[in-house]
Amino acid sequence: MTTSRWTLARPSLWMTALALTAIRILFAGEQQTGRDRFLAVPIALESGWPGTYTPSDVLVQAGLHSGFHLYVGFGHLAAMLGISPVLLWEIGLLVSLFAISLLMLRFGELLTGRRDLAILSAMLLITMPGFRGGLAWTPFPSSEFTTGIVAGAMGFYGLWALWHGQWLRAGATAGLLFNVHPSMGSISAVFVAVTALASGGDRRRAAQALALVALLASPNVIVMGLHLFAGGAPSATFAEVTQYQRQHTLRNYWDVGLPFYAALVALAVAGSGTLDAALRRHVRLAIAAVHALFLVYIIGVELLESTAVLMFFFFRASAYLKVLGVMLAARLAGSPCHALSGAGRVRALARLRGGAGAHLAPATAVARLSRRFPRAV
Repeated sequence: MTTSRWTLARPSLWMTALALTAIRILFAGEQQTGRDRFLAVPIALESGWPGTYTPSDVLVQAGLHSGFHLYVGFGHLAAMLGISPVLLWEIGLLVSLFAISLLMLRFGELLTGRRDLAILSAMLLITMPGFRGGLAWTPFPSSEFTTGIVAGAMGFYGLWALWHGQWLRAGATAGLLFNVHPSMGSISAVFVAVTALASGGDRRRAAQALALVALLASPNVIVMGLHLFAGGAPSATFAEVTQYQRQHTLRNYWDVGLPFYAALVALAVAGSGTLDAALRRHVRLAIAAVHALFLVYIIGVELLESTAVLMFFFFRASAYLKVLGVMLAARLAGSPCHALSGAGRVRALARLRGGAGAHLAPATAVARLSRRFPRAV
């Protein structure tokens, strides 16, 4: 597998990541009235200063009893330090964006093979709009400090470790991530499991990684299970949940998201064909895992209308497609063999034409399913 030459010991990597962080802040600013920020800060305030909100405030009380403990922890930390949670929010946002910038640069060099293309693709990802539907653009990177942006950084770090054969580090990241964001933790665990099942080599270390996922995720599993069986959190019907979680259902975005989503899938699969065998296998396993999660989500939410499946927010797996699609498109566009070699151009076109049906099959299947359901209003 190609090893990134842009190591953490290189000052140029840190300076470029700082520049990308500044560009993101200047380009997108901060969503002061974002939905998550609007909910997250009240949860932190109620955690650090109990009684700030009434017991009848369903959203705040449900948040306190949910599996997302970052806001609760920040509330207690702010109270202990005697400062406003908003200040911690600003610091957390900057640190998270910087970590994501570092990861995007290293992934970019790994996937494109060139530092200039890594910077270009990372800048494109950093400045993209944060959200445009479940199957197109997902909240990554966000312009507000939420569990999602922290989970995004942890998730991509876990994927980096997995692709470099660091099984225990990948398993530990997935398990800890479940305590920060159960959805992204579950997605990372699926990546570890799929890679382990497809691994023809080190099955023992793969099994150890999966056991580590289960062990480190168990605190949040226990907490969520206790609240579920004790009835600690206010209950809500599927219809009630979708009224304030409309952005977490796929049906609202199938019409506008499919073309971009289909392009991402096609570019990611076609671009992976130019990678070495080991990295190509990892990329395609990740793409297959994302679509397996989408299928579970479509069946659970759109067909069975399960609130439990809805609250896992598997649509967030599209963040990985977004990164893979953009970076592998940059690789295709900048590949010298395609630009200079007639044979290379023929091979690239044959890959795209010959595999087009396979590349677009997931999007086509989703399109067919989407016609069965009306858009939510």
